[in-house]
Amino acid sequence: MEILAREVEKLRKVRNLDGDIIGNFDGGSVKSEEGIILYRVTDGEVYQPIEYPEKDLQFMNKGQMICVGTFSKNNAVTTEGDLLFKVS
Repeated sequence: MEILAREVEKLRKVRNLDGDIIGNFDGGSVKSEEGIILYRVTDGEVYQPIEYPEKDLQFMNKGQMICVGTFSKNNAVTTEGDLLFKVS
């Protein structure tokens, strides 16, 4: 338990546009406090899980992601140029 607490402290905080902490960044994923993947960062691109309206579609397509922007200098920006999140 103590080791896990120290590991969480090493993670960098992720903030939304309002400055609220939305999760932690481990160098590859942004995860909520509950461990849900909010974004993945790969090769300078930001991906977000696809959500389907029907439960069976969601289950069958679990893990699919869509590119929503780019990541540079601790900032994730949408393809339209809007800030998605900031890593601090």
